Amino acid sequence: MKTIGLIANPNVGKTVIFNALTGARQSVANFPGVTVEKKSGILRHNNEEITVVDLPGIYSLTTSSIDEKITRQFIIEEKPDLIINIIDSSNLDRNLYLTLQLLELGANLLVVLNMGDIAESKGITIDAKFLSNLLEAPVIETIAPKKKGIIELKTAILEHSNKKFTPTNVSWFDAFSSEIGVIKESLKNAGVTSEKWALTWAASALLEGDEVIRDMLEESGVDLKLVDKVIDEATENLPESDAELVYADARYKHIFAISKKVKTKTMDEQWTKTDMMDEVLTHKYFGIPIFLVVFWGVFHFVFSFGDPFIGLVELIFSKLTNLIIDDFGADPDNFFTGLLTDGIIGGVGGILVFLPIIALLFLAIGVLEDTGYLARVAFLMDKIMNRFGLNGQAIVPMLLGFGCNIPAIMSTRTIKSEKERLTSIFVNGFISCGARLPIYVLIAGALYSETEAANIALLMYLIGMIVAITTAWILRKTYFKGETSPFIMELPPYLRPSITASLIKLWQRCKGFLYKAGTLILISAIIIYCLNFFEMVEPIGKVVAILFWWMEIEWELGAALLFGLVAKEVVVGALGVLLQVENTPDNPEDTDLRVALKTRLQEGSSNVDATAFSYMVFSLLYVPCFAALGAVRQETNSWKMTIWVTVMYIVVAYVLAALTMAIGVFIF
Repeated sequence: MKTIGLIANPNVGKTVIFNALTGARQSVANFPGVTVEKKSGILRHNNEEITVVDLPGIYSLTTSSIDEKITRQFIIEEKPDLIINIIDSSNLDRNLYLTLQLLELGANLLVVLNMGDIAESKGITIDAKFLSNLLEAPVIETIAPKKKGIIELKTAILEHSNKKFTPTNVSWFDAFSSEIGVIKESLKNAGVTSEKWALTWAASALLEGDEVIRDMLEESGVDLKLVDKVIDEATENLPESDAELVYADARYKHIFAISKKVKTKTMDEQWTKTDMMDEVLTHKYFGIPIFLVVFWGVFHFVFSFGDPFIGLVELIFSKLTNLIIDDFGADPDNFFTGLLTDGIIGGVGGILVFLPIIALLFLAIGVLEDTGYLARVAFLMDKIMNRFGLNGQAIVPMLLGFGCNIPAIMSTRTIKSEKERLTSIFVNGFISCGARLPIYVLIAGALYSETEAANIALLMYLIGMIVAITTAWILRKTYFKGETSPFIMELPPYLRPSITASLIKLWQRCKGFLYKAGTLILISAIIIYCLNFFEMVEPIGKVVAILFWWMEIEWELGAALLFGLVAKEVVVGALGVLLQVENTPDNPEDTDLRVALKTRLQEGSSNVDATAFSYMVFSLLYVPCFAALGAVRQETNSWKMTIWVTVMYIVVAYVLAALTMAIGVFIF
């Protein structure tokens, strides 16, 4: 099957086009040798199938970040049949820099001029045919959210992925043609073949001082000693300045020449809707209060719309439990009946009950991301983060942590400063991920009204942010001392979210949750039930409860915290198994875990509210999960740091949970 790659600058509609090409036929893995997410899908058109790989959003093919490295490696080593380069029509000059680098690399290129409606609103028109002639590559115009031009794009992909192509003449490097020519010949003499490498690109990259291409050539068995001599001689004729800047200047001169020929602007700069919205949403004084109101609204939306669905899922599992009891009987000493009802349904069902709320939270955050608002949050937080020793870029992994800490920890690779990157990795575990939400929903839902439960869940997320930022400040003042690096970011225009794209993104996230429920949580529930059936859990739970004597929890809640080290979802699953929710005499349909939990809290605690808040704070702050610790180990390449971080999580969680209990006793 043929393979094509999608490549673009960030925020130009690449994901929308990827979804339009592949629909729901998508899978997520990692690029070989790294933990960067690799999303791929299948394009079906005119009875043909093509694999589409969604490459990371980058601004150039230099190698200052892992995303740039793996994108370039994918093109060189995987040799895709076609590269789709998506361009923001309203920002042609900046986007063409990556396009020229792709042409230098000898890629079979198809250029997509996207966001034509935004360009039109700014009075910008681009002559696509003339641009195609100048680039010597086909150009297709699209407006992805409206699916305009998608059929034409699919047809062009089939046509050009089947065509033999001739690499574009890299005319913008004509001033260095003699130097490049000499290095090309020396590369050929050293055994470098044009079948594997674009020789013009390899020569220019070496001349530019690219260390990664040197490593790649040497790993291929190329002896660069003779080539180095040629490079030294060639660079004597170049201007006395940074070679990378010389090449960048040559590219931009060519870009401006192209832009002048193909772009027409019919109106002066005017205020756009994005400008007007930013005046309010990124306001110096009102921006952060608006952000807090938006997230308050998100949590109330999630709880208001999600609660009826929770009741529906509970009813389904209640009926399922009753069917099993009707068939096999309700003997508490029957291992297999108990395994099905208390173990599997109690454990896995206990966590799946909260899927509607998790799905709605993922949907809401996805919509905020697609509109461009979350990028504004990073901008708003920059000044605050600076006071705590980080820049606004560090807020991005924190926001990603609302979904899952693992990709959030991996995303810290975009932070250039090593000390700031490590600080961001260390504190990300305090950010409340989606797996913790069922714990808040379960406990707050057991004790408080729907509105109060929504406020408490939001409070937990804010506590996680505050603890993370405060810990970052302490680390930056002690262990990771250093100046805060500057933060430069591009704010994308506000866009109307694509319903299709939002639903596909929601399905991808929920699919991961369901997979975990069917594997890790199911296995954990079975193990916990077996241990509990043979009376092995209670002694362990009592030891944990003794360690938390000040919290006044029963052994079931203590054991759940211990099992929650594996994954936070297991806390709820464990409670579902250990509390063994059964039909009550007053209401044979009542299998609500929240009712059982409330009863158990009231039996053990002299101050139920204080105990509940303290338990939620500890659940929020202690070790996120084993997989997150694995990500810390991967990103720091240090077991010592990983152990240190684990101890930090547990100590901070224990101290702040105890403090919460002490304060709660006086408040409630």
